[in-house]
Amino acid sequence: EDALRESEARYRGAFENAGIGMLEMDSDWRIVGANAAYANIAGRSTEDLIGVDCLSFTHPDDLARSREAMRDIVNGEPGRASFENRYIRPDGRVVWVRSNLSRVSTGPTGDRFLKIVEDIDTRKATEEALREERNRLDTLNRTGAAVAAELDQETVVQMVTDAGVELTGAHFGAFFYNVLNEQGESYMLYTLSGADP
Repeated sequence: EDALRESEARYRGAFENAGIGMLEMDSDWRIVGANAAYANIAGRSTEDLIGVDCLSFTHPDDLARSREAMRDIVNGEPGRASFENRYIRPDGRVVWVRSNLSRVSTGPTGDRFLKIVEDIDTRKATEEALREERNRLDTLNRTGAAVAAELDQETVVQMVTDAGVELTGAHFGAFFYNVLNEQGESYMLYTLSGADP
């Protein structure tokens, strides 16, 4: 009994003081216990989390992934799951997390699960910024190569306008420019991208 009490005290101390988010929950996703790190990630107090279905603040697009992970664990294959999903905090901010879910006990009152949650929001933002930068460079390289190979002024202006719309994420773009006709008279032309002339 002393050894069991000591083991439980060690577990509880590690759980409460861990620098990574941890929560205990039942098979209905109801939170039985949560540490301060998890509460911080979820944007809620530890007291407010007890008894709450943690799927209630999971992003709707990620619910199926979370449910599938639980189903796999309950069916015993493989007994643990790791997945990425998003939480919606009370202030509306969305945060990316990596969740590691495993069953820790089975008993007459039902199964208990331990979920370890890591905030990966900064990593996801960095990945998205790199993806956007790579797309911009691809657009610039593709447009530069096409412009260098093209002699028709109207075609070049259209390609540049299309690239400008793509790079800025605008819904549409217009490019106005002046040309001289054979008599030396100036007149204005334009090209549009993403809109009906």
